[in-house]
Amino acid sequence: MFQILLDTRTSNPGLVDNWFASHPTEEARIKDTQARINAINPAVNANTNTQTMPSTNEISVEIRVTADVAATVVADNKTSYPTIKPDAPFNLKALESFRMSYSKSKAGMVKLTLNGKPVTVPAQSAPGQGTIRFEINKANVAQVLQSGEVTAIGATAPR
Repeated sequence: MFQILLDTRTSNPGLVDNWFASHPTEEARIKDTQARINAINPAVNANTNTQTMPSTNEISVEIRVTADVAATVVADNKTSYPTIKPDAPFNLKALESFRMSYSKSKAGMVKLTLNGKPVTVPAQSAPGQGTIRFEINKANVAQVLQSGEVTAIGATAPR
């Protein structure tokens, strides 16, 4: 849009200059808009407007907590029952799937990083459930990375 104004100003200077006499120039608008875009996410390439997506070849998880959280973790069908502590993040890698469950009383205390990208975990359990449960697997890892959130098992997926 700003480029059209710039082109019009070049071909018919009086028309645009009179109308925008009290406004910033197109060059200033373009520069300001690009600066605002870069400030929102410096990883966005201004020339292509693409953002690098983390790899989906594996499921690499880091769980951080703000208070002790007793969890059930299933990675590639191997179950463990860690108590995750604030001073010791829980890390694992899975090739096929990662499932986690923990008490809904711990909602808001769990932070997840998936393949290096922060991902929002469910804020509440599915209706009628006492635990928050979610799964990341080969079928949904790309969608979870793109949306930046994972849905509770049994909950309606976000639209």
